[in-house]
Amino acid sequence: FALKYRHLWENPAGERAHDEANAFADDIQSLGPAFVKIGQALSTRPDLLPRAYLDSLERLQDDLAPVPFDEIRATIESELNVRLSHAFDTFEETPIAAASLAQVHAATLRDGREVVVKVQRPHIVDEIHADLAVLRRLALTADTFTEQGQRVQFVRWIHEMSETLNEELDYRLEADRSEERRVGKECRS
Repeated sequence: FALKYRHLWENPAGERAHDEANAFADDIQSLGPAFVKIGQALSTRPDLLPRAYLDSLERLQDDLAPVPFDEIRATIESELNVRLSHAFDTFEETPIAAASLAQVHAATLRDGREVVVKVQRPHIVDEIHADLAVLRRLALTADTFTEQGQRVQFVRWIHEMSETLNEELDYRLEADRSEERRVGKECRS
């Protein structure tokens, strides 16, 4: 991967820049979820990448392929320890959104309340940890041997990303924050 794109900073604007940028985004997506997160972050860094690459990486923000519904069903049933049809009156198979860590489905609870259900991609935690281990090694190499690495300090970036990803993967934290916002709104009303 690194060798394939080493020319990126040397000749950013060429006739094939758009095609190469799309291939770059595809390759990042194929590497795994932590790499997608890096691609998302890179899409906001015009100081690091040429415009064609920024544009191609933008699609990693919200245009990822969803997990097949059978896998989503199995994940929900395993986590809730109940059949999907017993937990929900309706559950939309097509997600509202599919991102790097999870996807969101519209559903209706048995009592009639409409909800959205955020489901982590299967095995995402293990994939993230494996990806981060690789990224730490790559970042250390880049920081040691490249001007960009010495300037950007990729090791620090990966450490911060690791902390953020661990928080994002803990849906209990997200639920607690959501509840705090709800209670805060009620208190202000």
